[in-house]
Amino acid sequence: MVHKRTILLARELRKAPTEAEDILWKYLRGRKLNQLKFLRQHPIVYGGNSNREDFFVADFYCHEKKLVIELDGGIHKEQKNMIRAEIKY
Repeated sequence: MVHKRTILLARELRKAPTEAEDILWKYLRGRKLNQLKFLRQHPIVYGGNSNREDFFVADFYCHEKKLVIELDGGIHKEQKNMIRAEIKY
């Protein structure tokens, strides 16, 4: 199961979307694209073991198609640093 800190990180990222994420979300939300359901800032856990959780937070994720959409940009580094400062692990 996804740990609490991973869920908190995803929630914080949803609160501070980039301009590009806002624009794309308008076209993806509410099954507007081919009736596919997309999730925003969705944690994806991979590998790891019982002592450690490896994960990343996808900008957009469609479970039906196993599709991840990542929007690149310098803001991601700033957001990462900002979120780490706000969330106490």
